Amino acid sequence: MARAVIIADDLTGANVTGALLRKNGYRFATFRHGVPVGPEVLADYDAVAVSTDSRGIGAGAAYDRVKRTAQAFVLPEGCFYQKRIDSTLRGNIGAETDGLLDALGGEAVALVCAAYPDVDKLVAGGYLLIEGNLLERTGVSRDPKCPVTLSSVQAILEKQTRYPVGTVGMDIVSRGAEAIRGEAEALIRQGVRIISFDAVAGEDITAIAQAGTALGCPFITVDPGPLTLACLNAEKKQRTRKRVLMAIGSVVPIVRQQAAAFEAFFKTELVQADVLALLDENRRDAEKQRIFRALDACAQHSDFVGFMTARAEEDVLDLRETAARFGCDVETLSERIGAAIAELAAAYLEAHSREIQALYTSGGDITLGVCEALESAGICVLDEIEPFTMYGELIGGPYSGLPIVTKGGLAGRVDTLRSAMSYLQIKLAEKE
Repeated sequence: MARAVIIADDLTGANVTGALLRKNGYRFATFRHGVPVGPEVLADYDAVAVSTDSRGIGAGAAYDRVKRTAQAFVLPEGCFYQKRIDSTLRGNIGAETDGLLDALGGEAVALVCAAYPDVDKLVAGGYLLIEGNLLERTGVSRDPKCPVTLSSVQAILEKQTRYPVGTVGMDIVSRGAEAIRGEAEALIRQGVRIISFDAVAGEDITAIAQAGTALGCPFITVDPGPLTLACLNAEKKQRTRKRVLMAIGSVVPIVRQQAAAFEAFFKTELVQADVLALLDENRRDAEKQRIFRALDACAQHSDFVGFMTARAEEDVLDLRETAARFGCDVETLSERIGAAIAELAAAYLEAHSREIQALYTSGGDITLGVCEALESAGICVLDEIEPFTMYGELIGGPYSGLPIVTKGGLAGRVDTLRSAMSYLQIKLAEKE
């Protein structure tokens, strides 16, 4: 069932938000204005969007279109609406917010966050800055249809809305979700129905979403997309988690760069495995337990749990020296390392089989070792995500059918792992 209905003032904007949600694993569809969308259709998506094509029309007509569109949907408890706004605040954002609030009635409030940090659009001191410039000093002030000549989000809203507007500044936002919630509740008690928030980073928007979803009253999001995504993510904890177990054995520089880009995007951290400890019979069990505890801790806040053998250059083993230490040749040592990593992944999967819904392996030896440890005959290849990075399912054994993404150790660009995991999230959502 759709947990968010997005009402946009133009079709392009609806699709921009849809693309953002889609790449983060949410099933999404856009519908034309006026097309009936019943419960049976909503059941197929996590979020749906409708464009009212109202950016350039009169404020009164825009209000009516938004209100009628919202009234055509009946959302179950726990779902919310987004008033998708242009990232440069063009159009009838105040009147359309009023229309959505009036459609909901009661105590509904509007949470406004015009920031989009990923494209360098920030709100600080109540002002929208684009690449460091005030909004009014950009080309949008000369837009032939919908010029914007102010930079204060609150001032723009107040010119267009019938409801009281308040702002929560960075002094509060920087203190986190509890402080934001307290300030928002204070504004609501004063009669404010539209609350604008400062935000200069993704973590600010996450905190705003956590505060908003904890308010205990109906709310709408008014934003270009990031706040709506963060609200969906905040409520995702109530759903079955689709965790991915990641085993990365490659130690080349590009793999470390890919891991760093992945960690930054998904705000998680891969666990460093001590390979020497895993090879040492006297230390192996203790190291496995340490890694498992670290993975469990990561699972409390992330859909991805994983480990790698070299987070930094100094973690890369000298294979000749290490082989001599263990009394074997380099090839035998490589096989032992691959087997140790594969056994570690198999043991964690077995202990968490109800939660782990997909695997990721990097490096041919690791992938082969994982298949052997899981008693799989092979992999059914279903798609090429990009060259040398593929998606498929395990064949045979107790985990037959389990989705897996594999990548060659030297393959890909810096953002390949991030893109592959976004792709995998989409595939897991489609399996629901």
